[in-house]
Amino acid sequence: MFFTDSLKIDIIGIFLALAIALLTWHKWTLGYWKRKGVPGPEPALIFGNVKDLFMGKKTIGENYKRMYFELKSKGLRHGGGYFMGSPTYIPIDLEIVKSILQNDFQHFHTHGVYYDEKIDPLSANVFNLDGPKWKEIRSIVSPTFTAGKLRMMQPTIVECSVVLDKILEESAGKNPIDIRDIMNRFTIDVIGSVAFGLEIDSLRNPNNTFRVYGSKALEPTLSNILRYLPMVLLSVETLRKLKYSPLSADLRHFFYNMVESTVKYREESKVVRKDFMNLLVELKNKPNSENKETQGRLTLNDIAAQCFIFFIAGFETSASTINFASYELATNPDIQEKTREEINRVLKKYNNELTYDAVMEMEYLERVIQETLRKYPPLQYLFRRCTKNYKVPGEPGIEIEDGTIVMIPILGIHYDPEYYTNPEKFDPDRFTEEEKRNRPPFSWLPFGEGPRICLGMRFGMIETKMGIISLLRNFKITLNEKTVSPIRYSTTGLVATCKGGIWLDLEKISAHN
Repeated sequence: MFFTDSLKIDIIGIFLALAIALLTWHKWTLGYWKRKGVPGPEPALIFGNVKDLFMGKKTIGENYKRMYFELKSKGLRHGGGYFMGSPTYIPIDLEIVKSILQNDFQHFHTHGVYYDEKIDPLSANVFNLDGPKWKEIRSIVSPTFTAGKLRMMQPTIVECSVVLDKILEESAGKNPIDIRDIMNRFTIDVIGSVAFGLEIDSLRNPNNTFRVYGSKALEPTLSNILRYLPMVLLSVETLRKLKYSPLSADLRHFFYNMVESTVKYREESKVVRKDFMNLLVELKNKPNSENKETQGRLTLNDIAAQCFIFFIAGFETSASTINFASYELATNPDIQEKTREEINRVLKKYNNELTYDAVMEMEYLERVIQETLRKYPPLQYLFRRCTKNYKVPGEPGIEIEDGTIVMIPILGIHYDPEYYTNPEKFDPDRFTEEEKRNRPPFSWLPFGEGPRICLGMRFGMIETKMGIISLLRNFKITLNEKTVSPIRYSTTGLVATCKGGIWLDLEKISAHN
């Protein structure tokens, strides 16, 4: 007998005492906002206000949308919630949102996301970075997304769209297509070509190494969830002490080695391409005419990190937007026909060439995408970390403490009938210039706002337009019965996707009809 009855009782007593202590601490933590005088929905033990996330019922964004409307229905300008045991500040009033994202940016200049340049160079990208390093990298990378640079990249995108046209042609009138899968492959090919200068060809070879590793970074697998969990539970400082990396070693090595070999080849062979990689290599090796102060500061690690985030942020978000736009276009044939008519009319003006100017002239298509981003933002919430105590404007005595995470509920704002009448309806005309002027600023946030607004948003819009142009130019699309309607979001993954996928039937039509 290994334990006496007395020892067993002692062990049970210790465990009970620890459980009671943990429960007491947790309940104290869940009283944080009440002690500060900030209203909020009642949290549940362990889960806080996101129990439905862990039950597989709602996404993080849907949880915060629920809290948004609960707080707003009480006439509140803000509130406090809990992501498990972590307090999160929730702004409701758009003036507070504006203050956090723009006016008082110095208090909220970081996402509060872990990165470590030494352990994981890919993590030190413009999204994760903060402080002087973020300012430096952003000032270097920003000029690569000017209209002139995007115009230069357009032929590369067109090359990928030609292959997409052929893939769609092969499917027309046959089996239904999983549009997210095809557009995921298209956007990977575009990003691979523009960011890395490589012909990935995942449209024809879905299982190529590049796509496998790219998808591996975002797949909602159990191993990925467990790998990212420490970022939720532990502080950035603790993670650095543990030399933690959210990316698997093989994934880090694959992307870093790819960038290293590409840069070396271009430098040694004097190869010049009209792509993102070429712009970064130029910035590494010679003064940036648009910002001469940054000469000599762009390292190979910097290039690898920016290419990585451009790839990860670019392919999944654009594919998601095309996916949901396809659903709405198939559901609303009048909007589909109006979009197709504009595409063909503008292309006729440009001799059927998909030039940068032609794509930019498709204003109704742009409104279709903007309305898609309202209803189905790829990222359903924005988050910022308070970096120094902040007194909430218009709320006397209320202060957000240094280190507090702010969650801006994009999905709630985008479905607020105060800003969007009949918000469940898909209506591209919400985004005419007149309608946009009638809405308050910061009521449309798919790309964020303020100094941390998404750098690649214009590139993302062009990439998304090109995918939809290929789909509508020569095909009439309808929903296949395999599509689950109404749409329900998958609760796993960082980017919005729907359960069951969106399946389309394609009917070939004349481009001139």
